[in-house]
Amino acid sequence: MSDRYEEPEPMAWDDAMAAIASGDEVRATKALVSLAYFWKSRVDLEDLYVPLLSHCNSTIRGLAATCLGHVARIHGHIRKDVVVPALKRLVADPEVGGIAEDALEDIRSFT
Repeated sequence: MSDRYEEPEPMAWDDAMAAIASGDEVRATKALVSLAYFWKSRVDLEDLYVPLLSHCNSTIRGLAATCLGHVARIHGHIRKDVVVPALKRLVADPEVGGIAEDALEDIRSFT
């Protein structure tokens, strides 16, 4: 995966789901970010990202956490009873725990 920033582009839900399911990390990460920025249903996004916090790929786990922080910032609300406990469990993950902490801080700041 490239470390170069790319501006997210809108993506249809079905196309994003296909990209996420493809197993292609680059396609999946673009889809996850696109949805965070452009999908209007906060609940759909929470329902997508929370299970991905336990994905076998650490890039996907970390990005799901980051995207939950984006959701909180963009929408100004998040289901704390669902999202916060899942992120708190991820804090113990040695690969992405710091990212989970950042997402929790975003939730505290923006909701």
